[in-house]
Amino acid sequence: MIRFHASPHRPALSWVALTLGTIVLSVTLGACKSNTGPTTDRPLDPPTNPQAYSGDDSTVVLYWSPSVSRDLSVFDKYRVTVADDTGAVVATQFTLAGSDTTMTMTGLRAGEAYTFGIVATVLATASGYTESAPALIEWAPAPRFTSDTVGRLHLYETIGYPDSSGLIVFDTTIGGPRRVSLLNPGRDSLLLDFVVTSQGSPMFIGSVDTLKPTWRRSRFSSVIDFAPSLDYAKPGPPDASTYTRAVIEIPNSVTSLSAILYFRTADGNYGRMLVERDPSKGILIWGPYAERFLSLQISYQTTPDVPYSERAQLEDQKR
Repeated sequence: MIRFHASPHRPALSWVALTLGTIVLSVTLGACKSNTGPTTDRPLDPPTNPQAYSGDDSTVVLYWSPSVSRDLSVFDKYRVTVADDTGAVVATQFTLAGSDTTMTMTGLRAGEAYTFGIVATVLATASGYTESAPALIEWAPAPRFTSDTVGRLHLYETIGYPDSSGLIVFDTTIGGPRRVSLLNPGRDSLLLDFVVTSQGSPMFIGSVDTLKPTWRRSRFSSVIDFAPSLDYAKPGPPDASTYTRAVIEIPNSVTSLSAILYFRTADGNYGRMLVERDPSKGILIWGPYAERFLSLQISYQTTPDVPYSERAQLEDQKR
């Protein structure tokens, strides 16, 4: 069952067509005004700037800017319509208070991109106006991970102590990420995705093929966002063409926010990686020298080639 909840918090603030249609009412005047033709009601202005983020493997959180028609006396509420990736409508007629511009939807299927249509509606007693066209955005839920079977996702640099570590983003045997010792990776070397290295003050997180060319080739997007957490809404993820960077530098400098990196694994799975800020030092690098590490959180699409909302881009790539 799909359930909806109004979200009380709004963080810092994609789009395949879903035909919802608008109702057009033609009013024919009486015979005594036979020289007057039919009139067409005016649609409300749609909400704008739809944005979203994946809350977990069954949740998508939506945000939008209010309709400029919200101050009209005929304005009622927003209706959200949801369609799955086949175009079938799976939820309709859910309304929020007119002042609300966010919605949390649960009960979704992981790895499936849904299209959300947000419509400004009119009061049932209104005349002269109809509901707006929909504001559209496409998004998919994705599971989140802050730890593996050992503990928090702390990736130590390759010269580090107690042990340098590589990361398997998603180990199917445990259903989540797993850190691997780089001193003796064994068969795990075939599954590794990322590794942390250093050159003096900054640290670098990159694909393991930069350490050994025969290992897996994952890539980061050139787009980096800064936010307190992965609860960061966007109109869409980075363009598929931006996933070209093998290594991202993590500077040893003060920052007020954590960093969100976007990646694509060798198997075609997309994800977001939060490099957490150490609140005690105000930087993204934790621990003393020779014991430094990055503290990570991961949102990961377990289905290949589902980058949250970029289905159209994938179709372009296949041509």
